[in-house]
Amino acid sequence: MNNLIKKLSILFIVFFLSLTSQSKQSNQTYSFPDSTYYLKNIIIHGNINTLPFVITRELTFNIDSLITYSDLTYNSERIYSLGIFTKVELTVEPFDSLQNNSVADIHIKVVERLSYIIYPIIGTRDRDASKLFYGVGFAHINFRGRKEYLSFELIRGVDPTILIFHNNPILNLEHNIFGNFKMLIEERTNRSVIINADSLSFNTKLLSATLGKRYSVFTRLSLNLEWKQIKLNYEVPNVVTSPYFKDNIFTTMLEYNYDSRDLIEYPSTGTFQRFQIYNHFNPDVVYAYQRFFIDTRFYKPIFGKTVLTSRFLANIAQQKFIPLYDHVYFGYQDRLQGHYYKVLEGEHLISSAFELHIPIIEPTYIHLEEIPFDEFKDFRFATNFALFANSSTTWWNNDNLSKLPFYSGYGFGFHFLLPYSMVFKLEYAFGNHGMNKGEFLWDIGASF
Repeated sequence: MNNLIKKLSILFIVFFLSLTSQSKQSNQTYSFPDSTYYLKNIIIHGNINTLPFVITRELTFNIDSLITYSDLTYNSERIYSLGIFTKVELTVEPFDSLQNNSVADIHIKVVERLSYIIYPIIGTRDRDASKLFYGVGFAHINFRGRKEYLSFELIRGVDPTILIFHNNPILNLEHNIFGNFKMLIEERTNRSVIINADSLSFNTKLLSATLGKRYSVFTRLSLNLEWKQIKLNYEVPNVVTSPYFKDNIFTTMLEYNYDSRDLIEYPSTGTFQRFQIYNHFNPDVVYAYQRFFIDTRFYKPIFGKTVLTSRFLANIAQQKFIPLYDHVYFGYQDRLQGHYYKVLEGEHLISSAFELHIPIIEPTYIHLEEIPFDEFKDFRFATNFALFANSSTTWWNNDNLSKLPFYSGYGFGFHFLLPYSMVFKLEYAFGNHGMNKGEFLWDIGASF
């Protein structure tokens, strides 16, 4: 939600300025024969602050590779997915020489986004209008020109929070080491529907650090170490693992990540796979439990530029008792199409979904020449029609798995790809369990 506020603030400025500006529209096209030239040089333009290796390490082609339309489009989307550019174009310049008539240079032209911003924070928790929060934040999305992300947020209202976060994707370039650090102080209100204690809250302090290695353009392996102290604001039995109503949890998390998607916020090709193993340990009572998280997504063009997408998600705990603050939910931040206002709670969850994306307006850049700031001159838009279907459930350790009620939904909608990597959705969804009349939905962000 906080990222949403930042992006909406920027979009509002852009819209206001564009009212008095003349715009030009452009789509990426290629003027050379496909699969004709071999790559001689890679030349980057427009990276005023960004170091060149931040861009080149995302490329899937190398010197002497055959230059194809599909590779140019795919890599253009991958560079845009870095989240630090408003516009990316790849052009090909053949060598004008009889001795080198089969080779060409690729020119990568980028326009950098605004790297840092102080922004107001206002929003609602769990998409509930009665749960208002507000505050102020600072973010730098391209610190030192290395795509490092720095942020600080101070939030009041519902779930007051202090957050400091630093992500460094290139701690060591030679060995492809990355890492991040997070510090959080938060008072989080109870979400559980089985306890139903609105006044219950979890006072949380958290320190977290991650160290990982990138083994290829697509593959990463990382280890996260975390300490979290969770204290109840009043005594409630059977909520935390400790009889003292305060948990000190040390967590070790191992993650494998494979990501070959082209455009992260709305892919048209590629695969995403994330596997996580958590071990949560409270030394005060010598209690431990594990979680296993799986998220797999596939994006496959099936005819023309129509894309079939699929997702399977599972979050499974292993132990007889799972503390209340680690229950899993649908119906708060993660909603179910067709059961948008239904809250599902459990110790485990599983979900599957399919979507069909049909382009209406392909990605188009709008250039506003009269705007004096380069960061706000180029903006990208696209529109897709979507059909979707999904099915999800949660359950408890003592539930009979063969009798679990699955909540399914299906429907259609329009997905608008907006500048600064935003996706806005307007949908109409039907569901089972009495939701056959349908419901109108709007949302920010792709389903997956």
